[in-house]
Amino acid sequence: FSMGKSLGLWFCFCLLVAIFAAYIAGAALPAGSASGLVFCIVTCAAFMGFGFGSLPNHIWWGETLSSTLKNLVDSVIYALVTGAVFMRLWPH
Repeated sequence: FSMGKSLGLWFCFCLLVAIFAAYIAGAALPAGSASGLVFCIVTCAAFMGFGFGSLPNHIWWGETLSSTLKNLVDSVIYALVTGAVFMRLWPH
């Protein structure tokens, strides 16, 4: 089992979610938007990208509820970090 390949693919996935969150925020918010609003929009979009994929695993493939909930908690953390980065870097 090679961790390098898995970590590289995970990084690409995180980057892809961030790109789509940026697209949604860019379409919804002008430059100079309030930091809190940027944080909310980006965090919500990122959570959808990181978290909603685990729900079909529970529904269709029998993943345990505890595993699904852990994935959702991880998704919230990733989404909050993504939102914070975008809030900090959003053009004023």
